[in-house]
Amino acid sequence: MSGAWSEIKGNASSAMLLIADHATNRVPDDLPLGVPAAVMEEHVAVDIGVTPLAHALCDKLGCPAVLGGVSRLVIDLNREEDAHALIPHTSDGRPIPGNAGLTDAERARGGITVEPGMVRIIRHRNAIPQYTVGHLDRLACIDAALKRLPGLHLTGHGYRGVGINAAIADAVSLAARLVAVRPDGA
Repeated sequence: MSGAWSEIKGNASSAMLLIADHATNRVPDDLPLGVPAAVMEEHVAVDIGVTPLAHALCDKLGCPAVLGGVSRLVIDLNREEDAHALIPHTSDGRPIPGNAGLTDAERARGGITVEPGMVRIIRHRNAIPQYTVGHLDRLACIDAALKRLPGLHLTGHGYRGVGINAAIADAVSLAARLVAVRPDGA
């Protein structure tokens, strides 16, 4: 994996594309983050296990995939380009010195031309973060839109549960639905 993304080959006519945005902890050599090596092996830097899971799912479903090629500590690939957390200064309470105080030229190099609109640190001591009011209504709208887009599926902590158990349950449910609609019935 040497670029901004990598691909897993699959049957392009499968009507499915798997996307794994936090698939590696890789940091480009010319972009020192100043984060300890041990931290780079933790979930704060990479979705641990997502790459082998993507390979297994693509093998089972026969679909292609696109995997993010840099750590979420370099750039969070599932954020809008003007999101304040696109290039995080901290993550899970850990500072990312290499991302602090970026110049306009450095932001432009990454295609980022805006300063963060807001920086907010929230510490959830002894608690799991909760969704905001209206989350279930937004999910209902998303689900209605997805019914019009067969083959497009969403999963992750942003949709159906912030705890690891809820994320696993949602992923298992999605995997079962994907296997059930696989064209070859395998």
